[in-house]
Amino acid sequence: MIDGISINNLRSLNGGKVSIKPITVLVGKNSSGKSSFLRVFPLLRQSVESNTIGPILWYGKYVDFGAFSEAINRNSESKNIKFSFNFMLNKSKLLKINRNTRMLEELFYIENINTNFLTDINLEIIEKSGKTVLKSLEIIFDKEQIFIEQDNDFVTKFKINNNEIELRDKDFIQIQKERFVPCLMIKYRDIRIINNEIKKINNWSDRFVAEHMMETSIKKLKHYFGDTKEEDIKKFLINIGISKKENLEYNLIEVFQKDKIFFKNIIIKKEEIINNFYSCLIGIYINDILNAVNNELTMIFKGIKYIAPLRATAQRYYRFQDLQVDEIDHEGSNLAMLLNSFTDTEKKEFNMWTKDNLGFILKVNKEGLHYSLKIKIDDNKEEYNISDMGFGFSQISPIIAMLWLETYKNKKNRLNNSIIFTIEQPELHLHPRFQAKLTKLFVNIIKYSQKSSKNIKIIFETHSNTMIETLGECVEKNEISNNDVTIILFEKEKLNSQTEIKVSSFDEAGYLRNWPIGFFSGEDDAY
Repeated sequence: MIDGISINNLRSLNGGKVSIKPITVLVGKNSSGKSSFLRVFPLLRQSVESNTIGPILWYGKYVDFGAFSEAINRNSESKNIKFSFNFMLNKSKLLKINRNTRMLEELFYIENINTNFLTDINLEIIEKSGKTVLKSLEIIFDKEQIFIEQDNDFVTKFKINNNEIELRDKDFIQIQKERFVPCLMIKYRDIRIINNEIKKINNWSDRFVAEHMMETSIKKLKHYFGDTKEEDIKKFLINIGISKKENLEYNLIEVFQKDKIFFKNIIIKKEEIINNFYSCLIGIYINDILNAVNNELTMIFKGIKYIAPLRATAQRYYRFQDLQVDEIDHEGSNLAMLLNSFTDTEKKEFNMWTKDNLGFILKVNKEGLHYSLKIKIDDNKEEYNISDMGFGFSQISPIIAMLWLETYKNKKNRLNNSIIFTIEQPELHLHPRFQAKLTKLFVNIIKYSQKSSKNIKIIFETHSNTMIETLGECVEKNEISNNDVTIILFEKEKLNSQTEIKVSSFDEAGYLRNWPIGFFSGEDDAY
C-alpha cells in the first residue's frame, strides 16, 4: 500500500509529499489543485490497466488529462513531470528470495520471510516526439539508491549508491512496454546459420544483465579475499539473495571465516566491504527488484476505486443488459445492473447494511425487460422510485454500492486486499445529516479493515464543513484514532499559480491543528 505520494509539475502541483492515511481529506478553494491531485490515482490505474508504450496514459477510461503538453505546468521552466511514491515492499515479493530461501536455511542466518523493505520510487517523465517517455528512474530500496537514466530506451547512466556502473556504448536498454516500472536488458550476440553462413545477430535479454553484473561484482570484490576461489564468491552471491543489510556481516563471516585475509579485512574495512557487497547484490538482482516494485505498484494501482464528482442522473427505468458486472463504474451508470447481480443473500446483507448506517434501503426491482431502483426510508412501508426522490440519493448510491461491494462482498475472493477509494465531492446534493452519516460510514469501514485482512484507505475531496466536524467528533469519541486521519489543504499561490500544500490534523480531543482561521467563512482573505 502507498504510504506517501508527491507530484511535481503536473498542472499546478509542485511537489510536497502527502502522507496517505486511512482517511485523507482534500480541501481548498476551487481550482486550487485538489482535484488534479485526487485524479492522479485513477490516472495511475488506467495507466497500468492499458497496453501502453510509456508509463502514463493521460486520456483513458477514468480521467482525461489531455496529453503531456496539456498536463504539464505551463508556468514552469522545467520540461518534466515527476511522480514519487513510498511504500513497504515485502521480502516475499522478491522472486529470488523465494527461490533461494530453502537453500539458505541451513547455510545462512535468515530473518523472517515477512521482512518489509522501505521503498521510495521517483519517476521523471518527459515528452519526446509526441510520446510520454521515461527520462529517469530512482529507487531507494532499504536506504540503498538505484538510479537509471535513459535516452531513446538506451541506458545512459546506471548508478548504485553513487557508484556508476560501467556501460559499454548502447549495451543496456530499458523495456517500458506494458510496465509501469521498466526492466533492464543487455545486448548479446546470437550466432546463427543462415543460408549456410554463420552470422552474428544482436539480441536483447534480461537474463544476461545478472551475468554481466556478476562479472563486474567479482572484479570489484575479489581483492578482499586471499585463497577463496572466484567461483565460491560467485556461489555466495547467487545463493544469498537480497536480505536486510544488517544481516550481511554475519553471513559473510559464517561462509568465509576460513579465509584469513578476508577475516582480517572485514574487521578493518567492515563498512566498506558491507557496502560494496550489498551494492553488488542489488546490481545482480536488479531486475528482480525492478519486477517486484513494478508488480507491487501495479497491484496497488489496480486496487484504486474512483467515483467522479458528477454521478449519473437517476432514471425511472434501466434497460436490461446481459453483461457481467463486478465493479461500479466511476459515474455509477451501471448501478442497477450491479445490484441486480447480487444474490438474494447479498441483497439482504446490503439492505441491512445501508439501513443500519444510512437509514434507508436501496433495492432493484425487475419489471419485464427493465429495472427500477427503489428507495425505502427508515421504517416507511412505501417504496419510491429513485427518480422521484431527492437528487442526493442518486449521487450517494454509487458511493455506498462501491464501498459495500469492495469491502464486504468481495472479502473472500479478492487476491488484492489493498484498496484505495478515491471520491470527489461525496457530499454533493446531500443534506448535512446525510453528510455526517456518510462520514461515519467511512470511519466504520476503516475500523472494519483494521480488524480484517484488508488494507483500505479512503481519499475524498470535499467542501463540507460538516464532514470535517464529524471526523473530529469520531476522534473525540475514540471511534477512530487521530493518527488515522489527515486533512490536506490546497492553496494556489497568486504569483506563480502553483499549489501550496499544507497539512492539518486532529489532536486526541478531536480539535483541528494548524487549521487556517476563517477557512469556511467565505471571506477572500480569511486564510
